[in-house]
Amino acid sequence: MQLDLIHNANVYLNGTNSLIGHAAEVDLGQLKPLMDEHEGLGMAGKLKLPTGGFEAMEVKFKWVTFNRIIFNEAANPFDVSQLQIRANIMRHTSETTSMEEPLVVIVSGRFEGAPLGSFASHKKMESETVLHASSIKMTAGSDKLLEFDVLENICRVAGKDILAG
Repeated sequence: MQLDLIHNANVYLNGTNSLIGHAAEVDLGQLKPLMDEHEGLGMAGKLKLPTGGFEAMEVKFKWVTFNRIIFNEAANPFDVSQLQIRANIMRHTSETTSMEEPLVVIVSGRFEGAPLGSFASHKKMESETVLHASSIKMTAGSDKLLEFDVLENICRVAGKDILAG
């Protein structure tokens, strides 16, 4: 038996701006297919079936610092932003930690709004942003786990084009 665990991650904006220590949490959401409910005579119940499309993807970031770069980027809804999340997968077995490999997620999209934050007495400032993703790529080591692009009509899971007829 093996366990692949991730304990931490770093966030980078547009490939160059390191945001190490600025984000407390990143929620990548789900790749969720659009489903249509089907019901017909003779069926024992209802059935949900995929329509061939996907729901809009949202990536949520929780920030624990006031970062002017993120603020400026998020304040302009007309620019596409690219964020990279990098983590380290540690594989544990009953005998040892046998392997480490990078997990890299690259997501592109537009921010929903600028993080104005919240303030409380003697507590650090926190804010959240939502990125409406138009594309996302996820790799673990040399394995391409996911490539999804709404505008290019691409959805590959483990290298397989799941939209191909």
